[in-house]
Amino acid sequence: MEQDQRTNHENAFSFERNSNQNQLDSKYHLAIQKCFQKPRDMGLYGLQKWHHTYNAADGRFLQSQDPVIQEVQFDKLERNAIEKCIAELAKGVPVTNGFCGDCQNLFDNWPDLGDPESKDPHTGLHWPGSGADWKHAVARDCHTLVLEAAAWNGCRFCAFVVQAMRDTGLLDTVRRIEARLEYIGNTTTASLSVQNCADTYDERRDVLEIANSWLAACSENHEDCNKRNQYALPTRLLSVAGDVPLLVLTAGWETRPRYSTLSYCWGNGEFLKLTAENYDSFLGKIPTEELPKTFRDAIRITRALGLEYLWIDSLCIIQGSPEDWRREASLMSSVYGGSFISIAAASAVNVHQGCFLKPPHLVDGLRASITVNGSKLVRDFRTRNVYDMSTIESHLATRAWALQERILAPRTIHFGNRGAFWECRVMTANEFLPDGFPHHLRIGMANDRLRKVGFSSWWSEVVSLYSAANLTYSKDKLPALSGIAQRSYHERGGQYLAGMWREEIEAQLCWRVPDPQKRPPWRAPSWSWASVDGRVVYYSQQVRNLGDTYGHVVDAEVTFLGDDPFGEVRGGCLRIRCSGILAAQFSGAKTVKIESDDGEMGANGHFPVFQDCLDDEWEKHGGTVYLLPLLGGKTGFGRWVSGDDGEKRELVNEMLVCGILLRSTGGAAGEFYRIGTFNFWRDQMFSRTDRKESEFYDAFLRTFEQRAKALGEGVYAEVIEDSEYPDERYIISII
Repeated sequence: MEQDQRTNHENAFSFERNSNQNQLDSKYHLAIQKCFQKPRDMGLYGLQKWHHTYNAADGRFLQSQDPVIQEVQFDKLERNAIEKCIAELAKGVPVTNGFCGDCQNLFDNWPDLGDPESKDPHTGLHWPGSGADWKHAVARDCHTLVLEAAAWNGCRFCAFVVQAMRDTGLLDTVRRIEARLEYIGNTTTASLSVQNCADTYDERRDVLEIANSWLAACSENHEDCNKRNQYALPTRLLSVAGDVPLLVLTAGWETRPRYSTLSYCWGNGEFLKLTAENYDSFLGKIPTEELPKTFRDAIRITRALGLEYLWIDSLCIIQGSPEDWRREASLMSSVYGGSFISIAAASAVNVHQGCFLKPPHLVDGLRASITVNGSKLVRDFRTRNVYDMSTIESHLATRAWALQERILAPRTIHFGNRGAFWECRVMTANEFLPDGFPHHLRIGMANDRLRKVGFSSWWSEVVSLYSAANLTYSKDKLPALSGIAQRSYHERGGQYLAGMWREEIEAQLCWRVPDPQKRPPWRAPSWSWASVDGRVVYYSQQVRNLGDTYGHVVDAEVTFLGDDPFGEVRGGCLRIRCSGILAAQFSGAKTVKIESDDGEMGANGHFPVFQDCLDDEWEKHGGTVYLLPLLGGKTGFGRWVSGDDGEKRELVNEMLVCGILLRSTGGAAGEFYRIGTFNFWRDQMFSRTDRKESEFYDAFLRTFEQRAKALGEGVYAEVIEDSEYPDERYIISII
């Protein structure tokens, strides 16, 4: 069988073509034949034609989207027969000391692929980068069923490879290719290429023993993780020191206990919760046998970590009491920030599935002794995207509350279908790399930066991560972020405005929604990203550098639903002093038309915009909308371009003007709702959309100069004659 994938720097393996391979043992061949259905009805000629195309392809550059690979995706596989085949093959695959014979032979004859220049500057360890390790590979013959059989018997390297194939979506594709080759009598096998990787891996131990070692090392050695801020204690905790858990009240406690918190998904269905009716009985005893599995697992983990107290929202907040919920929700920054550790049930889709969901044969990393030029060395293997798979791509990460639960806590241990995973402000590790990830594997970890640098420096990333997650109750949009907002306030001070900060409000108003959804029930002013559903993004780095202003927020007001200035709101208004606004009409779902005096308009007067929501009625009826530019100028980025002579080069600055799209409320003069945003570029460094926005930059500014000040003064709330900023005479309000 022959299959190739271009070398993927995110994984430690790929597939290479190898035409000089031995046939499978006849016993394997007969067993494998039984597990595949006949490929879809295409006739022998069709199969031979596909086989000819497949053999003619350059295996080094085959991609999963290539037609010859895509064609096999319609073939059916006999799943039950595959499982039976694996069990039969496993009888003939001996495994000694954690490796099958093929893998041990691979390790005993490892080529010298070392790249002495590729070192982690923080640890001194060698790691694959741009050097020789990524340019060479060592091949081993394999068949997916043989790999799975060896993995079933305990070969850690085969299990690692099979899991990596599942992660990249290759496993079933390769199986289907194998099926076709078996059907037409070609018994060549895949050649697996494994890149040389070196990190730090310790042999597998009991997961709770590993967790204890992480916690001990962190609590004893990590200064940043042990800063004891004056957090208020949770109102209630669960005492788990005895045989039976019970609810305890913390009022009047003079010493602060170490406690864990649980981050999990409720899911559907009923489970035992704290209510006004069972409150008194919970103070004496909580029936363990009635608790869902995730809670029982959290109690077990808490005890194993040497802690006596645990906080679980549904057992420590009175359910069905809006007053208690609102009061306790306002304390989330203290609850999680003051915890000793947070336990995350990362993969459970509901409260009944539990924490320990790692498949029995999963291996996300391993250590092997290899022989290079007669010398014994130790090498470790792992996939680079294990962080994402264990945290931000887990099921728990789809829950909006989970973001603050994870990054507010000084340390978090995730339990899920990738095993145990550790995060604190100093170290990231998993049970396969228990001594910590090398520095280069943490590049791009947004949550890692938030833990270490602070939220105020990365607020746009906080918003982007948070807004991409889901909420069971729409009204929780601001409360589920309140803990992070409180922490940011303590870092930076300032005025918090329904998910935004007054000191950077002009730049933060330039958020946009790449995939707009239906407009949800009102929960925030229209100018706040919290008013919409879907992931919100910023061009934060570019917008932060813009030096030209077309509008300033002169007054900002938000009214709160309760006492928490970081929680739910009743309303809010921004008063903006501006140079003017441009009137336009929707000419399509993503464009508006602006009339000009001289007809010199980009795209015949049609300008691209980003809507905040899909179903706004004024867009359907072609009503008048308004474009309010806020910031513009040089982004701080540039590119070198050649002159007319082809030799002289000059630096061309990237230019940007950004603003928001408005519609009148129909109420007071100069009062508007926000409905979208716009960004017009010149000399873009990168293509950021499928539209050529650069052609609109000059046209928009020219039209704004012509038309904005000619708009009747009645459209504004106020016109200031004696203004400190003579170019910004007009006042509007956005609610």
